[in-house]
Amino acid sequence: MHQFDDKIFEEKEITVDEDEYVNCKFIDCVLSYAGGKWGMVSNDFLECTLQFNAAASRTLGFLSMLHNECPEAFEEIVDQIRGNPVPANSEAFSEVQFHCA
Repeated sequence: MHQFDDKIFEEKEITVDEDEYVNCKFIDCVLSYAGGKWGMVSNDFLECTLQFNAAASRTLGFLSMLHNECPEAFEEIVDQIRGNPVPANSEAFSEVQFHCA
Protein backbone atom coordinates (compact mmCIF):
# COMPACT_ATOMS: atom_id res chain seq x y z
CA MET A 1 0.00 0.00 0.00
CA HIS A 2 1.10 3.53 -0.72
CA GLN A 3 0.76 6.01 2.13
CA PHE A 4 0.00 9.69 1.65
CA ASP A 5 0.58 12.00 4.62
CA ASP A 6 -0.48 15.64 4.94
CA LYS A 7 -1.33 16.02 1.22
CA ILE A 8 -3.92 18.24 -0.41
CA PHE A 9 -5.86 16.75 -3.32
CA GLU A 10 -8.01 19.13 -5.34
CA GLU A 11 -10.29 18.28 -8.27
CA LYS A 12 -8.82 14.78 -8.60
CA GLU A 13 -10.29 11.36 -9.28
CA ILE A 14 -8.73 9.09 -6.68
CA THR A 15 -9.01 5.32 -6.32
CA VAL A 16 -8.62 4.66 -2.60
CA ASP A 17 -8.12 0.89 -2.87
CA GLU A 18 -4.65 -0.23 -1.79
CA ASP A 19 -3.70 3.25 -0.51
CA GLU A 20 -3.64 4.91 2.89
CA TYR A 21 -4.35 8.59 3.52
CA VAL A 22 -3.37 10.26 6.80
CA ASN A 23 -4.16 13.90 7.64
CA CYS A 24 -4.96 14.69 4.01
CA LYS A 25 -7.44 17.19 2.59
CA PHE A 26 -9.70 16.32 -0.34
CA ILE A 27 -11.35 19.23 -2.13
CA ASP A 28 -13.92 18.63 -4.89
CA CYS A 29 -12.59 15.12 -5.50
CA VAL A 30 -14.20 11.90 -6.70
CA LEU A 31 -13.21 9.09 -4.35
CA SER A 32 -13.60 5.69 -5.97
CA TYR A 33 -13.71 2.46 -3.96
CA ALA A 34 -13.94 -1.05 -5.41
CA GLY A 35 -13.69 -3.22 -2.29
CA GLY A 36 -9.94 -3.54 -1.73
CA LYS A 37 -7.86 -2.74 1.32
CA TRP A 38 -7.84 0.92 2.31
CA GLY A 39 -6.74 3.31 5.01
CA MET A 40 -8.23 6.66 6.00
CA VAL A 41 -7.19 8.45 9.20
CA SER A 42 -7.96 12.06 10.23
CA ASN A 43 -8.75 13.44 6.77
CA ASP A 44 -10.92 16.38 5.67
CA PHE A 45 -13.40 16.11 2.79
CA LEU A 46 -14.90 19.19 1.13
CA GLU A 47 -17.47 18.87 -1.69
CA CYS A 48 -16.36 15.33 -2.58
CA THR A 49 -18.24 12.54 -4.35
CA LEU A 50 -18.07 8.84 -3.45
CA GLN A 51 -18.12 6.29 -6.24
CA PHE A 52 -18.52 2.58 -5.50
CA ASN A 53 -17.37 0.00 -8.05
CA ALA A 54 -17.07 -3.78 -8.39
CA ALA A 55 -17.36 -5.59 -5.01
CA ALA A 56 -18.12 -2.35 -3.15
CA SER A 57 -21.04 -1.64 -5.48
CA ARG A 58 -22.36 -5.19 -5.08
CA THR A 59 -22.12 -4.88 -1.29
CA LEU A 60 -24.21 -1.71 -1.38
CA GLY A 61 -26.73 -3.51 -3.60
CA PHE A 62 -26.95 -6.33 -1.07
CA LEU A 63 -27.43 -3.85 1.79
CA SER A 64 -30.15 -2.11 -0.21
CA MET A 65 -31.93 -5.45 -0.64
CA LEU A 66 -31.67 -6.08 3.12
CA HIS A 67 -33.11 -2.64 3.80
CA ASN A 68 -36.18 -3.56 1.74
CA GLU A 69 -36.52 -7.27 2.55
CA CYS A 70 -35.34 -7.42 6.16
CA PRO A 71 -35.07 -3.97 7.73
CA GLU A 72 -34.17 -5.51 11.10
CA ALA A 73 -30.94 -6.95 9.67
CA PHE A 74 -30.09 -3.70 7.93
CA GLU A 75 -30.66 -1.69 11.12
CA GLU A 76 -28.51 -4.13 13.12
CA ILE A 77 -25.64 -3.57 10.68
CA VAL A 78 -26.04 0.22 10.80
CA ASP A 79 -26.24 0.15 14.62
CA GLN A 80 -23.02 -1.85 14.80
CA ILE A 81 -21.25 0.58 12.47
CA ARG A 82 -22.44 3.57 14.50
CA GLY A 83 -21.48 2.03 17.83
CA ASN A 84 -18.26 0.34 16.83
CA PRO A 85 -16.60 1.71 13.68
CA VAL A 86 -14.57 -0.88 11.81
CA PRO A 87 -10.87 0.03 11.51
CA ALA A 88 -9.26 0.15 8.07
CA ASN A 89 -8.30 -3.23 6.64
CA SER A 90 -10.20 -5.02 9.39
CA GLU A 91 -12.14 -8.20 8.89
CA ALA A 92 -13.78 -7.75 12.30
CA PHE A 93 -17.17 -6.80 10.91
CA SER A 94 -17.90 -10.17 9.39
CA GLU A 95 -20.99 -11.45 11.19
CA VAL A 96 -24.41 -10.11 12.11
CA GLN A 97 -27.12 -12.21 13.73
CA PHE A 98 -30.75 -11.39 12.93
CA HIS A 99 -34.20 -12.85 12.44
CA CYS A 100 -36.71 -11.77 9.81
CA ALA A 101 -40.07 -13.34 9.34
